[in-house]
Amino acid sequence: MFKKHWLNSYIIPIWNNSNLDEVLLDLKLINKLPNNKEKGRVYRGLFPTNKGESDKQQVENLMKMFEKSNKTNMEVFIKKCLDSI
Repeated sequence: MFKKHWLNSYIIPIWNNSNLDEVLLDLKLINKLPNNKEKGRVYRGLFPTNKGESDKQQVENLMKMFEKSNKTNMEVFIKKCLDSI
């Protein structure tokens, strides 16, 4: 998609089939699709919020969950982030 862009080596296209909520539901990380009002609370519960070393472990666990899904490549992005710290 960005093969000729000068930042190509830094660009990681992320895809979800059909959206992130569907992936989370498929992985049983949530038990129902959240409405727009609920999404903030749901995402804060799943994704780390800058609490140090426990966040790194939570991110690694989340990456392992995404690796189990063929509906996303989010683990590629997460691994790239973890490799940069």
